[in-house]
Amino acid sequence: MPNDTVRWGATGDQVEPVDAKKDGGSNAGKPEAAEYINWLLARLAAGANLDRDENALLRLPLISSLAFEHGVGSATFARSTIGTYIDRYGVVQTAAIDEPRFEAEGYLTEGASTNLAFRSDDFNNAYWTKTQSSITPNDTTAPDGVAASADLFVESSNFALHSVNRDIATSDTTVLNTLTVFAKANMRTELALRMDSGGGAGVVAIFDLVNGVVISTDSPGDGSQESAKIRALVDGWYR
Repeated sequence: MPNDTVRWGATGDQVEPVDAKKDGGSNAGKPEAAEYINWLLARLAAGANLDRDENALLRLPLISSLAFEHGVGSATFARSTIGTYIDRYGVVQTAAIDEPRFEAEGYLTEGASTNLAFRSDDFNNAYWTKTQSSITPNDTTAPDGVAASADLFVESSNFALHSVNRDIATSDTTVLNTLTVFAKANMRTELALRMDSGGGAGVVAIFDLVNGVVISTDSPGDGSQESAKIRALVDGWYR
């Protein structure tokens, strides 16, 4: 995915009257809206996961919009690139520049990242090395709903390792690298994803594309694996 830089801002320092009965009879010690907004922005800047935030004077659920449920003012959002997300129906969507993304769990916030696989949407390209396998391009409907745009992985008849791979150079050993793919069961129901250093160290995870579970993980050599997970999407697709 492209670099994703998020900037937040908010306006409005007046608050609606609060019903004394609902508020326990006093607003003493409650922050004003402007103070609360500044606190909220500081948490966002620090990378906090905010799927719901509120106090007695201001409520910003962040479930499906940036709207306040009570309180006067508005939240604004900016991103310099387009961004993908998975909507509540499991369909991959693309958000325009400056458009916030809302998944089933609420507002999606991500740090900046760079896709190191330059042909990530075209496994038939010579960029990818096919071992005991081939690719049928544009064979079926992709998880974004576009017909005839997803590739089919076809194994050879040989009893051997069947794979698609690419050597990608990374120089910063302090950066966490993630391997992500959209996959759907067809000829096989299990998928293995592997990253290695070329020197024997690596990480591998095996996924069940029918039941949507992680079957196993391993870290051969001195590889270090943070986690492995699988998410169900639309029409039998998984990520």
